[in-house]
Amino acid sequence: MPYLMPVKFRIRIANKWHYWGFIDGVWCNPPYNYGKVKKISDKDLMERSRLWTGKKDRDGVEIYQCDLLRIDELEPYISKPLWEVLWLETMFAWGVRPTDRDVILLFCSMDDELKGLETNAKIVGNSEVNHNKEVW
Repeated sequence: MPYLMPVKFRIRIANKWHYWGFIDGVWCNPPYNYGKVKKISDKDLMERSRLWTGKKDRDGVEIYQCDLLRIDELEPYISKPLWEVLWLETMFAWGVRPTDRDVILLFCSMDDELKGLETNAKIVGNSEVNHNKEVW
C-alpha cells in the first residue's frame, strides 16, 4: 500500500493550537466550538488554518505554514535571519523567505519539500503569534 502523507492543519484559538484533518489515518474534526469561544465559521476556519509541510525541524517538531525558522547553514551568509514558511500557490511549492527582506525567496519543489530542514532548521516562533516580538 503506498504511503499517503497526512493532511493536517492547525489553527490558534484562545492562545492554544488545535489540530485537525487526516491525522494518523483518522479524520479529526475542525474545532468549530471550543469552550466559551464563539462558533468558528467555515470561512474563518479556512482563512486561519495553516497547513502542515510534511516535514519536521531538527528537534522533531512538525513545521507548519507561517512558522518562523532559524536555518543554521544559511547563517554565514545572512546574519541571524528568521525564515517564514510559505505555501506558494502559483508554484504548488513550499518556500521560505527571510522575514526582514522581500527580495530573497527560496523555493522548494514538491519533490523535495523543504529538503534538509530536519537537520538544519529549528522552529523559533510563528509569524502570526510572534509578529512583533523578538524570538531569538
